[in-house]
Amino acid sequence: MQKIILIPKLSGKIEEQYDVIIIGAGIAGSTAAIYTARQALKTLLIDKVGIGGNLLITHNIENYPGYPSISGLELAEKLEIQLKKLNVPIVFEEVKDVNLTEDNLFQVKTTLEKTYKARALIVATGAEHAKLGIPGEKEFLGRGISYCATCDGPLFKGRNVAVIGGGNTAATYVEYLSNICKKVYWIHRRREFRAEPHLQKIALSKMNVEKLTPYKPIRFEGVEKLEKIILENLENGEQTTLNVEGVFIAIGQKPNTEFLKNLPIKLKENGYIEVDERMRTNVKGVCAAGDVNGIENQYIVAAGQGATAALTIARYLKTGEWQ
Repeated sequence: MQKIILIPKLSGKIEEQYDVIIIGAGIAGSTAAIYTARQALKTLLIDKVGIGGNLLITHNIENYPGYPSISGLELAEKLEIQLKKLNVPIVFEEVKDVNLTEDNLFQVKTTLEKTYKARALIVATGAEHAKLGIPGEKEFLGRGISYCATCDGPLFKGRNVAVIGGGNTAATYVEYLSNICKKVYWIHRRREFRAEPHLQKIALSKMNVEKLTPYKPIRFEGVEKLEKIILENLENGEQTTLNVEGVFIAIGQKPNTEFLKNLPIKLKENGYIEVDERMRTNVKGVCAAGDVNGIENQYIVAAGQGATAALTIARYLKTGEWQ
């Protein structure tokens, strides 16, 4: 049964101008909002879906300090409680662009044709995992299907799993999972992997790793949890069934930065936002935190970056110093 995620109603008053606007209410953005509010900064949090971001599709978390085991939804609810307590206003709208006005205010426009202004900005919009777009992928997300091996791999200790993808990320997933899982199938649609040779060598040297090329998954099957993948051989068209309990999809990621097109924010070659150790971008008054930076996609890292960005912005707004 598909979960229905209710959009929370927060108690903050919605106005037009703020000290700081935070775009993205995942763990990075929500943490940043908690910190800016505690710094007595007038804060607005904007997200197109709801509080929690990827937490809302994460079944279980076992590596977040203080919680030996907690569901993503539970952790998102705890963030909501903190934001309510601090009266942080939030709007559930999609940001379409950001501009810098003549009076040095960041003007944030949404797809609902609403405009909000702030003296500073924190971007915490994360990144989208590339999807296979096949039957069962959405249904078994969080119930056997994951896009992050380091996040969810320990949940499949001693079990049979598969990694789909041929690049460096897939190779590192295979090597990591081979140390904790019974069997790891490495599946790629081409005969040869694209990962760097030394990464391939390390991954394929493991006795419990099996290479499956050139195969493409055509659907995922199971009852309440993932049980099998149906694969098609791209050379002869034959189909085969692979019994696994976990699948890690690593076919690419795209940071959510399109709405920043009107700001001269410097991006890395892979499209992620470039930041320094204080989460500052090259644009004065703009910080970025979380997966949108492409630095260790872990919830605890995102939370730390969110806090750092908030404290950096607080110092900037109080002193005027950026570097």
